[in-house]
Amino acid sequence: MHQSIGALIIPLILMRLVYRRAKPPAPLPNDIPAIQQFAAHATHWGLYTLLLVQPIVGWVAMSAYGEPIKLLGGFELPPIWPRIACSPSSCSRFTA
Repeated sequence: MHQSIGALIIPLILMRLVYRRAKPPAPLPNDIPAIQQFAAHATHWGLYTLLLVQPIVGWVAMSAYGEPIKLLGGFELPPIWPRIACSPSSCSRFTA
C-alpha cells in the first residue's frame, strides 16, 4: 500500500503543476516585504520539489534492491535503476 501511494503521488503532483501553470494564483499583497515574498515562493516551490523527488527516490531505492513496486491493481512498475547485487558486508560502502 505504501509503495502504491508513493507511485500515485507522482502523476498527481505533475497534474497539479500543469494546473498551476495554466491557472496561477493571485499575486501576494504589495505590503509584504520583497524578502518575505521571495521566501514564500521559494518555500512553495521547494515543497513541490520534495513532493516529486521523494517518491522517485523511493522508486530508485526499490529498483536498486531488486524489489518490484506493485500498484493496487496488480500492475508492476518497471525498475528505473540497475540492481545492486552485493552481500551485506560489501554493501556497507553504499550505506555508510
